[in-house]
Amino acid sequence: MSAGVPTALAGEIRPALPASRQRLTSLDWARGVMVLLNLVVISVLPPSPRQLRHADWLGVTVFDIVFPLFVCLSGCGLAFAYSRRVSAWVTARRVSVLLVAGLLYNSVFLLGDGSLATLRVTGPLQVYAVLVLVIALAHVVLRTLRDWIVVTVVACLTWAGLFWAGHQVLAGGTPTRDANLSRAVDLRLLPADQLYRQGELGHDPEGLIVITGALVTMLVGVVAGKLLLRRGVDTVRMLVDLSVWTVSVLLLGLATMVFIEPFKRLWTPSFALLTAVVALMLLVLGFLLHDQPQGPRWWLSVRDAAAQPFVAMGRNALVLYFGSHLSLIALSSFPGETQLLAMFSWAWGSPRTAFAVVFVLGWFALAWALHRKRIYIHA
Repeated sequence: MSAGVPTALAGEIRPALPASRQRLTSLDWARGVMVLLNLVVISVLPPSPRQLRHADWLGVTVFDIVFPLFVCLSGCGLAFAYSRRVSAWVTARRVSVLLVAGLLYNSVFLLGDGSLATLRVTGPLQVYAVLVLVIALAHVVLRTLRDWIVVTVVACLTWAGLFWAGHQVLAGGTPTRDANLSRAVDLRLLPADQLYRQGELGHDPEGLIVITGALVTMLVGVVAGKLLLRRGVDTVRMLVDLSVWTVSVLLLGLATMVFIEPFKRLWTPSFALLTAVVALMLLVLGFLLHDQPQGPRWWLSVRDAAAQPFVAMGRNALVLYFGSHLSLIALSSFPGETQLLAMFSWAWGSPRTAFAVVFVLGWFALAWALHRKRIYIHA
């Protein structure tokens, strides 16, 4: 058990509120912040500042933390979804939709020579589908908060140890492009043209190594969700426990950073944990802002109104996150980037700025329209 995690966290999980009242504004708000960050970052067309691009290898940029935020907050959402009995059919549908959507994307944008033999089977949606399946299956055997905390901490420490030991053997400590666990493991499991080939087909290796790192990030989010489910018993104690969990994950992340620095290409253990901390801090801040019942009536009205734009984006986070990436690729590929910017030559100032503003506002308008119609699209 990680130092600093109170034994009081180990009680049995019993959602304190009825299902109709279990939705948290803070979770949707945090997802909405993540979606907005994603939209802002990807809307800046090249040449973009370094912080709005993925790091070439070592190091972490703002762009690098967006998908991990999505993964961690998705883990929190899955904790809510699976706090009630969920049929195997629902899980199968979720995973299948994600896998099919990922393959359809690859077939459109990564055609190869047009044959099934060259269809790329890996990708971010497929990684996410595997994570959802693993968390769903884990809910069959992990019953208490103690179980989830122990499994998460053990997974963190075990993965950090294996990652460090593997790179001691392969690269003398620091993984390199030519000597790393992904090349050593994933290339034995999948053909070379199914992986990222040092960035040619995508940013992540998208094999077993990066899935394991991403699973650690999602597990941290699941534990946070289990803690939030206890808010009806004692809100103050829940908030303290969530803060303690955040600090504990931070300490674990800093400890692993001593051996392997954080970077996204291999989703290192320190990267998995420290990016999860950012998501947990968003959850704590969101809870303090939007889910505390105390305060004058005018303040409650103001904060609810201020939260709605983020809630609108957060409740359709899956569609906005992946949809925005796909639309940007489509816009950049078919008309060509030069022609795309030419469409905004009318704008006062920079066409690139005008495109970014229109892109972000367009996706927000879609999210708001869906929210007003109470249409929420999930896997």
